[in-house]
Amino acid sequence: MSIFPKSAYSKVYTGSQITVNYLRAVLDDAQIPFMTRDDGQSARMGGFAINYLNEIVIFVKNEDVLQAKQLINKSLEAIENTHPSSED
Repeated sequence: MSIFPKSAYSKVYTGSQITVNYLRAVLDDAQIPFMTRDDGQSARMGGFAINYLNEIVIFVKNEDVLQAKQLINKSLEAIENTHPSSED
C-alpha cells in the first residue's frame, strides 16, 4: 500500500514551449482536458538560479491517455512531414 494517493493524471509529453503550445490547441480541439507544468518557470518564480531546459510537461486524465498519446503522435508526425530535416 502506497502512502501517496494515486494521481488522476499521467504525463503524455515533454517538450519545448513552442511544441507544447501547438499541442495545447490540438488537445483543446479534441476536447481532451489537460494540465501543463513548467519547472523552469516555477524555479525562476521561486528565486532559484537553476538552469532548466525550458521543457514543459503535458498531463492528461488517466482515462484520456491512450487517445491523447495517439493524437499527439499523429500531430508530431504531421509536423515532421511538413518540415523535413536538412539531412534528407
